[in-house]
Amino acid sequence: MLVWPHRAVWPRGETTMKLLRTLALLATASTVAVAVMGSYVSKMGAGLACPDWPLCHGQVVPPLSLPVLLEWTHRLLALSVALLLVALVALAWRERRPERAIVALAGVLLLSQAALGGLTVLMRLPPAVVAAHQGFAMLFFGALVTFTVLLFRSPDAAA
Repeated sequence: MLVWPHRAVWPRGETTMKLLRTLALLATASTVAVAVMGSYVSKMGAGLACPDWPLCHGQVVPPLSLPVLLEWTHRLLALSVALLLVALVALAWRERRPERAIVALAGVLLLSQAALGGLTVLMRLPPAVVAAHQGFAMLFFGALVTFTVLLFRSPDAAA
C-alpha cells in the first residue's frame, strides 16, 4: 500500500505556494521549449529521424546525427514537462488546492498529446494525427497557463 509521507515533511503555507508557483513557471517555460523544438523538428524534416516510439532506433540513447538529436531533444524536453506536471499534480492534490482540477485536466491532455505524438511517428506523420498532436499541445498549454495564473492570483497561504 502506498502511503504519503507524514505532513511534517511536506512544505506548508507560503513555502508550498512558492514551490507550486516555481514548478508551474518551469513547466510553462519548458512547454514553450517543447513547442519551439517540435516546430524546428518539423521544419527540418526530422520528424521521422526516430522511426519508433517511445525509444529511438530501439534505444534509450540512440546513435546521434543532427536529425536524431533534434527529435530526441524534443522528446526529452517533453519528458521534463511530464515530470514537472506529475510533481504539480501531486502537490496540488496533496494540498487540496482549488486549482487541482485544472492541473489534473492538464495531465490528461498531456497524456493524450503524448500518445498522439507517438502515433505521428508510428503512422509516419499523417496530417490529421499531426494536427491533433499540435491541437492537444495547445489545449495542454492553455490548461497549464490557466493553472499558473490562478496560482499567482491566489493568496500565499495554502487553501
